[in-house]
Amino acid sequence: MNEFFRRLSLRPRLAWEIMLASFFTNLMSLASPVYVIMVLNRYIGYGFDGTLVTLTFGVLIASALGFGFGEVRNKLAAAVSVEPDRELGERTLNALARAKLTGLQRIGAGRHQEVLTGLQTIQSAYEPGNIAHILDVPFLALFLVAIVLLSPLLALLTLVAIALSAMFTLSSVRQVEENAEKVREVSVANRNLVLSAVASADTVRAFLGVEFLRKAWRRQIADLVALRGVGDALRTRSRMRSESVAVIMRVLVYTVGAMQAVAGDMSVGALIGISILSSKAMQLSSTFLQSYMGMRKAEDAGKLLAEFHSLPLEPVSGTALRNYTGSLEFADV
Repeated sequence: MNEFFRRLSLRPRLAWEIMLASFFTNLMSLASPVYVIMVLNRYIGYGFDGTLVTLTFGVLIASALGFGFGEVRNKLAAAVSVEPDRELGERTLNALARAKLTGLQRIGAGRHQEVLTGLQTIQSAYEPGNIAHILDVPFLALFLVAIVLLSPLLALLTLVAIALSAMFTLSSVRQVEENAEKVREVSVANRNLVLSAVASADTVRAFLGVEFLRKAWRRQIADLVALRGVGDALRTRSRMRSESVAVIMRVLVYTVGAMQAVAGDMSVGALIGISILSSKAMQLSSTFLQSYMGMRKAEDAGKLLAEFHSLPLEPVSGTALRNYTGSLEFADV
C-alpha cells in the first residue's frame, strides 16, 4: 500500500477531490434502502399516491447523481497513475536499452519476460476502479451507522460477518502468494529451458539431447499442473468461504430482524432496508480486499523491477583527458 499512498501524495488536491466524489457516491447509494423503507412504511401504510410519486422521483434523482459522481470519480482516479506509470515505463525501457550486457546476462532470459509482465501487473493494480475500491473503505462506516440507527444488534451481526470474511480472505492470501511464487519459479525455469533449446538447437541435435529435454520438460509441466491445481483449490476455498459468510449473514439478518419486527421493535421496511445496507457493506469489504490483493502483487512486481532498474548502465558519453601535454622527439635521424 506504500506505492498507493505515494501516488496519491504526488497530487494531494486530486486525492481530496476523489475522496469527496467517493463520499457523495456512497451517500447517494443510501437512497435505495431509504426508498424501500419509506415505501413499505409510508405508502403501503397510508396509501397516498403523492408519497409514492415523491419518493420515486427522489430516488431516481439520487441514483442519477450517484452515477454522475461515480463517473467523475473514475475520471479523477484515472489521472492518479498517468505520471507514475509513464515514469516507471521510461525507467524500465532505459534499463533494457542501457544496462550493461554483463548485468543483463546475469538475469536469465525468462526473467526478462517476467520483468515486462511485472510492469503490466503494476499498471493493472492501480487502475481507476481499484483506486476507487480502496477509497470506498472509510465510507463503510456510513452504512454501519445507518444500520445502527435502525437496529444496533443487526449492525453488530453485519460487523462480525465483515470481520470473518476479511479474516478468511487474508488467511488464504499468504498461502496463495507462496504457491504463486513456486509457480513463478517453475515457469521461469520452463521458459529458460525452451529458450536454451532454441538458442542451442545445433548442440541438441549434435549430442542427441532430445531425451534430456523431454525429461526436464515433462517434470516441469507436471510441477506446474500440480501447483496450479493447488492454487485453484485455494482460491475456490477462499471464494466459497466468503460466499458462505455472506449467505449466513443474510439469513441471520432476516431471522433476528423478523423476531424484532414481530416484537414490534422494528418495521418490515426497516428489516428489508437493513438487508440492503448490510449487503452493500459486505460488497465494499469484498471489493476492497480484491483490490488490496492486487496491490500486494504489484508490490512484489515492484521489487523485481527495482532490482532490474538497479543494474549498472552504460555511459551516455565518452571520456576525455584534461590538461594533456606531450612532446615529440626525433632520435638517430
